[in-house]
Amino acid sequence: MCEPKPRQLMTCPYNKAHQVEQYRMHIHLQKCRKQYPNEAVSVCPFDATHIIRDVEMDYHVRTCPKRILMDSQIYITDDDHCPVTEALSAPVAQPDTTSSENWDDVSTASYLIPTL
Repeated sequence: MCEPKPRQLMTCPYNKAHQVEQYRMHIHLQKCRKQYPNEAVSVCPFDATHIIRDVEMDYHVRTCPKRILMDSQIYITDDDHCPVTEALSAPVAQPDTTSSENWDDVSTASYLIPTL
């Protein structure tokens, strides 16, 4: 199945008499979905303009042309796109814990406010 051209007409899955330009199909589908609420159809998880009958959904999900977009993100298909490199560990800076302060020896007045 080839991809539609920008000005190519597509057939509405809800009503075969509706011919819509490809770039407006998503708007048309929203309107038709409201007019045909009892249709046994589902939206393709890869392309919102693919409205598929429920009985055909499993087959469509396996063969959807837009599936390659997701599969290419999940699976490494070529070593050229993901070269193997050795991970370098970053040096960890140790905090300086030496200090000449001793707060136990400091005598200060209490910060508690007396209640009336």
